[in-house]
Amino acid sequence: MARRIKEEPIVHQNRIANHAVRLFKKYGINNTKMDDIAKAAGYSKATLYVYFKNKEEIISFLSYESMVKFKDTVQKVLDSNGSVKDTFFNLCDSFVNYQKEYPDFFAMSLRYISVDFKENSIWDKMTYDVGEEINNYFIQFLEYGVKEGVFSDIDNYFMTIFQLWGMITGIISLANEKEEYIMHKGIPTKEAFMHDGFEKIFRILKKL
Repeated sequence: MARRIKEEPIVHQNRIANHAVRLFKKYGINNTKMDDIAKAAGYSKATLYVYFKNKEEIISFLSYESMVKFKDTVQKVLDSNGSVKDTFFNLCDSFVNYQKEYPDFFAMSLRYISVDFKENSIWDKMTYDVGEEINNYFIQFLEYGVKEGVFSDIDNYFMTIFQLWGMITGIISLANEKEEYIMHKGIPTKEAFMHDGFEKIFRILKKL
């Protein structure tokens, strides 16, 4: 334990969170207890509480980390200098990959968005800030699409990107939750269902 004391808190937090996310994926968030996380990470329960006051704070930390990775992916897509259409579909693929890698946190991103962080974990505020950065990236993309003449004029960029989040994530959620039904209706794969949905969203942007 002497070696660990010399390490920065973020090292311990990352170590704990990495073990926690494995347990969450294996047993589910609700079925994973702080005792389980402490044992898996090699900490006493008392030491675990030095770095995270409860399981909810671990979840907040992991949510923040997942959003940072998503933001980095979005930034790379926008920096690739592809066509407006290619960039749009690559952004959609970023959402798809985010859902695959972090299904729990993808689902959380669609729920209530708190704007009052007085009683919340610091990680909640940091996650919110990263989400705002992502929103700004999307606004820049829409502005670029309008400038290039691909998208029609947009009166309210925030409203439009928020609606885009809803449409893109809604299609992904449907594809995953209703995959068997979709294939039963003759659509070969959920990927084909999602691609068709993204095509329709792109056409909507062109007609706004």
